[in-house]
Amino acid sequence: MASVEAAAASHPWDADALASTLDANTTVAFVADQARVVGHVVASQVADEGEIFTIAVHPDARRQGLARALLDAVEASWRAHGVVTGWLEVRVDNAGAIALYEATGWTRTRVRRGYYYDGTDAVVMQRAL
Repeated sequence: MASVEAAAASHPWDADALASTLDANTTVAFVADQARVVGHVVASQVADEGEIFTIAVHPDARRQGLARALLDAVEASWRAHGVVTGWLEVRVDNAGAIALYEATGWTRTRVRRGYYYDGTDAVVMQRAL
């Protein structure tokens, strides 16, 4: 998963951060595997709310519907565990991700100014399940 993060993200999660998050009993994760892990989603589910921490697909495996499948998997898990609202932050300049989220029912709720390490704003999005 760390190698997918490194290839796919401008500020990737490292192996330690992923391992620490995956150890939490509130974390749920799914991977896309094509003879090797080519994508993943890591999220939490606490009470009736879920939050996507990271979703990434290796550049070589993009445009195959994997991000959407990962998103569908985490949302199905949330529903099965009583989550009614999902949250995420996405870079304001990540038009592809924003388009995917909006196409799957996520809505923009606000902008967090300077949220990312490089000062880029984040769009906060919500999904009613």
